[in-house]
Amino acid sequence: MLKKILFILIVFATNNTFSQCLTPVSLSTSNITFSNAQANWSAISGAYRYVLKYRICGTTQWSSLQTYSPDSSRNIPSLQQATCYEWTIRTFCDSTNNQIRSDWSDTISFTTATFVAAPFNPLIVNNLDTNYCG
Repeated sequence: MLKKILFILIVFATNNTFSQCLTPVSLSTSNITFSNAQANWSAISGAYRYVLKYRICGTTQWSSLQTYSPDSSRNIPSLQQATCYEWTIRTFCDSTNNQIRSDWSDTISFTTATFVAAPFNPLIVNNLDTNYCG
């Protein structure tokens, strides 16, 4: 009987490592341009680092970025213009074996801006003064 209780406690403790580290909340995306965006979240007490993953909406391939506490934002670089992206984040609360981590957060989406080239307006001068001093 004691072995069964010990086994249950070990399994329970092993399966609940995720609950020891809180999932980031208050997610938002700001400073969205045609090629970059800034992911923001509320800092988690006890966090060692965060791993953020992002992808084009509707695809399966994730790219990952990480940042270390106390940071609570991360630039997402090299994005395609006029494209929908989604991102999610998790917290790691230990620096050694990555076992104490949160669940992934809810996914948040944003769309990058469209690149608009500056208009070409050459300076055209019709009256040039050709008088030379001399």
